[in-house]
Amino acid sequence: MSRIRPGQGIRIETVDPGSPAEAMDLAPGDRCTALNGHPVEDFLDFQFYLREEDVNLMRVEKPDGELWEAEFELDEGESLGVAWEAIRPRSCRNRCVFCFVDQLPPRVRKTLRFKDEDFRHSFLHGNFIALGNLSGRDLDRIVTQRLSPLYVSVHTTNPELRHRMAGGRDAAHFFRCFDALLEGGITLHTQVVLCPGVNDGAELTRTINDLAGRYPGVQSVGIVPVGLTAFRDRLPPIVPPEPPFCREVIRQAGEMERELRSRLGLGFAYLADEFFLQSGSPIPPAAYYDGYPQLENGIGLTRDFLEEFEAALEQPLPAVARPSGTLATGQLFGPVLRPAVDRFNRRFGTGLRVLEVPNRFLGGRVTVAGLLSGGDILAAGRGKVAGDWLAVPFECLNAGQELFLDDLDLETLARELGRPVYHLPRGIDGLCALVAGTIAPVEP
Repeated sequence: MSRIRPGQGIRIETVDPGSPAEAMDLAPGDRCTALNGHPVEDFLDFQFYLREEDVNLMRVEKPDGELWEAEFELDEGESLGVAWEAIRPRSCRNRCVFCFVDQLPPRVRKTLRFKDEDFRHSFLHGNFIALGNLSGRDLDRIVTQRLSPLYVSVHTTNPELRHRMAGGRDAAHFFRCFDALLEGGITLHTQVVLCPGVNDGAELTRTINDLAGRYPGVQSVGIVPVGLTAFRDRLPPIVPPEPPFCREVIRQAGEMERELRSRLGLGFAYLADEFFLQSGSPIPPAAYYDGYPQLENGIGLTRDFLEEFEAALEQPLPAVARPSGTLATGQLFGPVLRPAVDRFNRRFGTGLRVLEVPNRFLGGRVTVAGLLSGGDILAAGRGKVAGDWLAVPFECLNAGQELFLDDLDLETLARELGRPVYHLPRGIDGLCALVAGTIAPVEP
């Protein structure tokens, strides 16, 4: 057997007791380098090649360098019983003029400066990618393994404008990859980061129409306003999306929606909640979002919350154990959350309050709850936390470590405020669980 390079393949992190993997003497630290003769790069490879054979042959490298092969069979629905290492993401090659990562402050966590651009994360988690680092081999793999749907940042279908917005990257490569994915039967959800005076107006109309011409391969277009922090030093100037701009985009998109629904049977192009909230415009009804294809992109979250909230008011609440406390949120969602909480208090006899937190860490133009820092919540909460506890939004803590953007943790926040702190689960169910006492807080 040929010697394999150290680090090739995928590492086993854990092995379940009593699993087929344990029976094969697999252990944490072992690396699977091939399955059924196919090199394995990540767990998606493993799962794909696992489907093609009834009896499987795995090539393994032990931590001491020993190489061996193991044959195994799995019953239908049976798992091997291992947890694989996480995918090591690829970085973005674009230099987009509006890139949010380039606008982060010096004190931000280093891992946040990594520009993730990996088609596997797009398939698994809905991350938007710009196709700049896709190779022919990647395209073949995506189509062969049916890694669909993918989420793609388009911004404009004008090649010259795309070239400028991507910081001089090859627009032709992007469109070749885009068309190859569609021709291979891959479903795409797309995104436009809208910059005033750049890709709005007639350019936005062109982009939406071009993408609608590729329906049903292209399933949706999400239109989000450009995010601007206070740290755009030495970056190209971009006009901020002020309320009049947001209202004009709503008007333009509304006219296009009527034509698109007539032609395609759905709205196809959906505006982010920020357009409506920043301009004081009504939130569209649930029917506008056609099943919320881009909910994780901030498109329909407010309507989804309001729909769930109305349903929750009709349900009995378990005995209230945590009746009095404060819910922290960003300035964008505060005007939505405050009247909802007032109605919640009247319905269930609770004493909840809303604390709108200004974003000084990234700058006043960043108003979404998911980008609040621990330091800003601490500063806003000193002397202003009403009731017995503080709850922070689900979105503003990273997964696993539960750290804010500035690396402050919940323990420090609770200690400094002298109050228990809850990491509030997403949605109205999380709020109900909190006041019912079924969620454990971080104590000071």
